[in-house]
Amino acid sequence: MILCDGYTSYRVCEQRELVGFPLTLFKKIEVCVPSIFIYENNLYFPNEDGRLACYDQITFENIWVSDTDKLLPIYPLVSNDSILVVRYSDEKVSRIKLGNGEFIENLDFRYSSKWLINDEVIYARGYNRNKECKYSIKAICSNTFTIGWEYSRLDFGNFSVSKSYVLLKSDSGVFFALDKSGNELWSHSVSRNPSLFEIDGADLSQSSEGEGINSFNTTLGDPIIYDDRIGVLPVLCNQLAGIDLKTGDVLWLRKLSRSASSSRVAYGKILYCMGENHIEAICLNTGGVKKIIEVDTSLLHKKLNIKDIDFGLFTVTDTHIFAASQSCHVFVAINLSSGVIEWFFSPENPIGSTNVPYVSNGRVYFPCFKQLYVFEASNGFTSLR
Repeated sequence: MILCDGYTSYRVCEQRELVGFPLTLFKKIEVCVPSIFIYENNLYFPNEDGRLACYDQITFENIWVSDTDKLLPIYPLVSNDSILVVRYSDEKVSRIKLGNGEFIENLDFRYSSKWLINDEVIYARGYNRNKECKYSIKAICSNTFTIGWEYSRLDFGNFSVSKSYVLLKSDSGVFFALDKSGNELWSHSVSRNPSLFEIDGADLSQSSEGEGINSFNTTLGDPIIYDDRIGVLPVLCNQLAGIDLKTGDVLWLRKLSRSASSSRVAYGKILYCMGENHIEAICLNTGGVKKIIEVDTSLLHKKLNIKDIDFGLFTVTDTHIFAASQSCHVFVAINLSSGVIEWFFSPENPIGSTNVPYVSNGRVYFPCFKQLYVFEASNGFTSLR
């Protein structure tokens, strides 16, 4: 099972269904929704008062609105028949009832732009005050909401969790792995040991293209944990590394050709990386290239005069990639077999950096600035109830 930000077991299940074309616009909602949250056929997003609203995914009828207002529009967590939300005023966490949105209690920890839940443990990144490292990671019991352990050695930016491991990554190319008790297992630094991540003798610390140790773009993004045993990490010069989470051994290295290591989504056993008019499919187990897809932009060129397009925001199903392009201001569906863009839509408002498409029950959700577009597949809504 793959676990990273916004990528959960029920989300994977929902995305595996067939989405038939053409897509038709089912609903346009005037609301700020950075990322979509759907749980057991209900859709959750903040309303204009900053309260969390619950809607029936089938009919879009409002079921309840939370008592608690002025909430941050972030991805909430479901824990023991309750939803964890974050107050705007102090970024502290509150619990509300999953069934009706009633306030339960305020919790004694703060949210800091990143949290995950796995195996009844909440992993939350938080600010350190008066300490050397800016952030720490806390493991919080989802039943009692008490802190089990806290780790603050690495000033990390991103992390992922699995049943047995926590994988931390800094933007400067430092990686740490912890076990589920918070004990440090191993660490790697590209700057201190660049030879460990060399491919064909290439020196990562001194790139002729200027992509050396200080390169920011090549270390963006979340680490990914595959099958509770392999950590997949971006390293310098647009490379990916597969690392044994138990030992820290480098299992494989892959230099991407024209796609970006910072623009990637894991789906099943495959890691999809996207660049301008280009998709690379990498095997998470071996690092081997499964497929290279050249995106056919003929439809966009004909209708919008767009020949070249890049996608930083996308999600994957069995048959298609649904992507949003900030620079070209367009939503598209790309056939994974042929690379052909089979559908597109130009939203009214700009597309934000966190507006990732979402696929669930025969519908495709495209958020953008202060709007949410909901498209329905030709085969209609498919309930999981």
